[in-house]
Amino acid sequence: MKQRIWWSVLVLLVVACGAWYFGSNQASPATRGDRVYRDTLGREVHVTVPAKRIVTLTGADSEILLAIGATPAGTAEHFGVKQDKSGKYAAIPKVGSATSPNLEQVIALKPDIVIGSAAPFQAALAPSLDSAGVPALFWQSERYDVILEHIRILGEMSGHTREAKALTESIEQKVAALQAQYRNQPRRKVLMISGVIGNYYAATSQTLVGDIVGHLPIDNVADRWQASANRAGMAFGYVPLDLEYISQADVDVIVLISMGSDGQEDSETFLRSFGEQPAWRNLRAVKEGRIRHLPGELFLPNPGVRVADSLEAAAKVIYDD
Repeated sequence: MKQRIWWSVLVLLVVACGAWYFGSNQASPATRGDRVYRDTLGREVHVTVPAKRIVTLTGADSEILLAIGATPAGTAEHFGVKQDKSGKYAAIPKVGSATSPNLEQVIALKPDIVIGSAAPFQAALAPSLDSAGVPALFWQSERYDVILEHIRILGEMSGHTREAKALTESIEQKVAALQAQYRNQPRRKVLMISGVIGNYYAATSQTLVGDIVGHLPIDNVADRWQASANRAGMAFGYVPLDLEYISQADVDVIVLISMGSDGQEDSETFLRSFGEQPAWRNLRAVKEGRIRHLPGELFLPNPGVRVADSLEAAAKVIYDD
């Protein structure tokens, strides 16, 4: 239930996040430091590096820091974090949930820098953190290459540049190997769907999901509706699911991206909602039984260090019949 509620919040905020991203142009109060970083909100923040006490508000940033050998001083609880057998993540002090970080707990940890998401429910903390003299950066990793750059910056910021370089190289090598493995596969027309009952969306190539999967030889059928979605004011990658349009797309594979633990329940709910409609039943992917699902923790909102795993999972469900 908590996972479903979290996804409902994410769906409702995905457009708002884009509006916040492009609408914000405020600079934070200048602070002395060795490095100046500009975040997605357009804020320039000075950070003394290496920062010893980094508080993260996203699971992806926590995993990145742990992967390069830097333990966060605090983190927001996020259900999508991979189980850490070492117990390091569980031992990190928590500052509320990712969707509702606790400002007082964050400040009490006396961080050198706070790293959060540019989504409004986190970025709304920026003015209060500025007033408290706490440097904070809010990023939106909307593309694969931005994730890699984010890893490099966190490496520099934490004093683990070499480890971050090794991590990005290992990710790039795995992605390159996957691209070589599937390069000669016939291009498939793919429709990627996310959401909850009454709010289903197709992911275009302008989304993080679409950008990651776009490293494979696919045609993202949702891209043909992006221009009309932009005119309707939905300019941030996800477009409303419209079966009338989809029926004309001759889809090879339908991929449902779920926030559930294995996606099965959400897939069944989706199919109950659309399964009886003629436009759905007549899709080639439906007739040929090529409806797949992927776990949301690998795609939504940011897989971080697991981005190559995300691509591998997508390749298997799209091509490995």
